[in-house]
Amino acid sequence: EEADEPFQPTTSTPTSPKKGENPNAQPAVVDKFQEVKRSLLAGVLKSLLAHADNAISSTLQGEVEAGADGEAIVDPVTQRARIRERSGIMVRMDENTTSPGPLHWMLPFKFNNSGQLSLRQLLFNERQLLKDSSQGLNWHMQVKRRQQSWLKSIGGSIGNCCENQHAEDAGCAEVSWNKKLLQEIGLDLEDATPTINCSNAVNLRIFRLCTEDYEVPLSPNAPPHLYDVEVLKLLKALQFEMAAAWASMWRGMLQVLTDKDKIRDWISQQLAQEPQAAGYVNLEGFDRQTSMPRVDRDPTMEAADGVCGWLSGSRALSMDMMTTEEEIKKAGEDARWPDHSSFLEVLQKVDPTKVKTSFVTNRDTKLAGQPSWLRLCDEFVFVILQLNMKRVSNDELSMVKASAGMMSAAGQQEMIAKLALHRLSQLNMHSQKVFTKRFDFLFSRDVQTAMTALDGVSQSLRGVVKFGKSGEDWLMEQLHAYKDTVIGNTLAALQEKFDGLQPFDFAILNGRFPLNSQRLRQQHFELQDDGKTLKQRDATAEIKDMWAKPRYAIKQTVEVSHTDGKGPGVMRLSVDGTLSSYQNLQEQRERVEQIFNLPCTDPPASGFAGGAFQELCLKFFKGIHVDAIHHCRPRLKAMMARLYQEEDIRMALQESPALDYLKDFGGHILEKQKLKVESLRLKLAGMESALRETSSVGESI
Repeated sequence: EEADEPFQPTTSTPTSPKKGENPNAQPAVVDKFQEVKRSLLAGVLKSLLAHADNAISSTLQGEVEAGADGEAIVDPVTQRARIRERSGIMVRMDENTTSPGPLHWMLPFKFNNSGQLSLRQLLFNERQLLKDSSQGLNWHMQVKRRQQSWLKSIGGSIGNCCENQHAEDAGCAEVSWNKKLLQEIGLDLEDATPTINCSNAVNLRIFRLCTEDYEVPLSPNAPPHLYDVEVLKLLKALQFEMAAAWASMWRGMLQVLTDKDKIRDWISQQLAQEPQAAGYVNLEGFDRQTSMPRVDRDPTMEAADGVCGWLSGSRALSMDMMTTEEEIKKAGEDARWPDHSSFLEVLQKVDPTKVKTSFVTNRDTKLAGQPSWLRLCDEFVFVILQLNMKRVSNDELSMVKASAGMMSAAGQQEMIAKLALHRLSQLNMHSQKVFTKRFDFLFSRDVQTAMTALDGVSQSLRGVVKFGKSGEDWLMEQLHAYKDTVIGNTLAALQEKFDGLQPFDFAILNGRFPLNSQRLRQQHFELQDDGKTLKQRDATAEIKDMWAKPRYAIKQTVEVSHTDGKGPGVMRLSVDGTLSSYQNLQEQRERVEQIFNLPCTDPPASGFAGGAFQELCLKFFKGIHVDAIHHCRPRLKAMMARLYQEEDIRMALQESPALDYLKDFGGHILEKQKLKVESLRLKLAGMESALRETSSVGESI
């Protein structure tokens, strides 16, 4: 409050000293103190506001690129300050161009419209693991009962408002069913364009699943086996997100790997570095008179085109075809997934007649070429989801209590996040190495086959020497380098997706709404079995049934494997839960194509696409909304942490120009102290010298 008061020069009128002031101090000294205090508070306020503005703007609008002088770099084309790519929520693809694209985090779009499992409540299927603890199987229910008793003891009105807390935690509906839940909120556009929306009940359910917080039902001193369950919840939810991200990336990666134009550009860049042969005569204007530049006429370009044509199709030799297990055996021990025996154990329990995916259906089929690449990429999705978790030991739990957070003791969510992050980082590192090894084996086999099987390739490279190597060896080396770059960039983007999940938002334990299977509006268009006809019907009953069912009614189970006592056991989600999460990530390509080919019947208005197509677009529209919430929440939480964390505030005050004069003042004080210390050091050195001389004289006497 004193910082906001205008400065009033003091008069000679004596005043009683305020609390904390020296009664013997002169009025001028008191005035100087108050002036410095007001300046200090004003500088601190200005620094903190600037810190808040920087944290918010960098999170939302991105970070501005700065030059060596610290000034913003202005793009010569757009005449705007350049923004660092992918640095803020609102930063778009190609942000620093005249025609930026969509938001950088929107694409590739995640294929999890089928929903995802809720992991808020996991159950052990081996009860003896909890019998030794006072906090046993019914511990969660005891906590809830104590909470309800406490709320009721506060008072009637407050108790009545909170008595449904347990029901809400279980996922029951907030309000009873009424007609308003079936209605849609629309927009009145100026051009009278019709709009459609999900029913209010569906939008509310999606909102709750995306934003409902999860409070860890553990005390900091709970035993390790209770932390096992909570760590597994978060770990599996993070694996779901990673698998969804990979499922949306790998098809684009394979397209880039066989893109003829991109491969030609890559080889052209390498050929441009080739030195000209001795005796080469450069006739001015000769290259301009020919139809193609020298690089495009190079025989390796023709050979690369042939290899691309082979790889982009389904061509293969029978001798190259292998099953999944044969690929692993021939690629070597390094090509085995983490905990390979468990991986095979889960596969044995999968019914291929019910789970019809690229990997499960074809794992025992002999494949080569791009079909084997497709199978491996889909297999990696399955591996990410089924990886086991090492159980929490007493020593590990003790260490994480002290290592997480800024305080001496960490909170439960910090501890669980640290334990899950450590496990997921190890699993990701190992599994990505195996995937890279497996893909390198398949790529080498198929490229070598293309070079030997295609007569045109071998003829083009006969007698060619590049950079001291044969043309075949050099082209093989360049194709491998291109492959390594593409896969490395894709895995780096996957890691970036994972880094974007931090700080972890425990709302991901709620799962995702099944947009593909759930009815979204009262007016529903049902595709018939023939894939060519539609049936319009009223979906009120399905929406009402969805609203009445608890959000988290389905509980997943946990399987625990014991060891021989040499190390901690491992845990995993049940096979049924793993398969359900795996199937949720499969694309609905066939159904989408069928709807695309339907006639435009039942449009919302004349001149617009049909009702079934509108409903399909609505599903993807809502899927983008869900992905936006999951992308923004952790970043907004991190932004808020930056506003209040002690380290960030201290750094902001130290670097603030508003407090430069105080830094200079403090620097003078520090310099005086250094001189004083140096003077004392010299005096001490003189005393030590005198003592040594006195001791030597005494010894001589």
